[in-house]
Amino acid sequence: MSHVFISYASTDDAIARRIDMALEDAGITAWMDTDIELDDNWNEAIDAALREASSLVVLLSPASLNSSQVTAEYWSMFTQNRRVYLMMVEPVDREALPTRLARLTCIDASQDFEQGMQTLIEAIDSAQPPSASQSSQVRLRFSIDRHQLAQVTEKLAEAGVYAFEVDPADSPDQ
Repeated sequence: MSHVFISYASTDDAIARRIDMALEDAGITAWMDTDIELDDNWNEAIDAALREASSLVVLLSPASLNSSQVTAEYWSMFTQNRRVYLMMVEPVDREALPTRLARLTCIDASQDFEQGMQTLIEAIDSAQPPSASQSSQVRLRFSIDRHQLAQVTEKLAEAGVYAFEVDPADSPDQ
């Protein structure tokens, strides 16, 4: 795990680049999709970068709240038990945040970018990776339909369980 992944909506590209440069200037290796080479497979590059990331910074804006790619990226980090930082780059209604994001501390850079960056850098610098003793693994096997899966997923998230697998071969919907 070698970098901080920056997750953002494409309309927030300018601020994402500014945050990327500020993190790099602070000695924090950052990664964003502009690091993908033209001849690389975009999805494979994103997946590899997420697997190798130590943490993720979600740039919170109205556009990112509506981005399925941003959602997939932060859920990927939750399921890997990695740190997720929220950085508000445009005002959003906190009530509109998905439950899992609403539980996180949000760094507000929408009014004072420099202060927001300082707070983010301090948070990343002070972060300790979770120890092996902080996570445990339990395997359960059962069959449920898609509606029940959505309900179970919500309850697991409320209980702080973020890593689980669904085997499509076992799904009655397939």
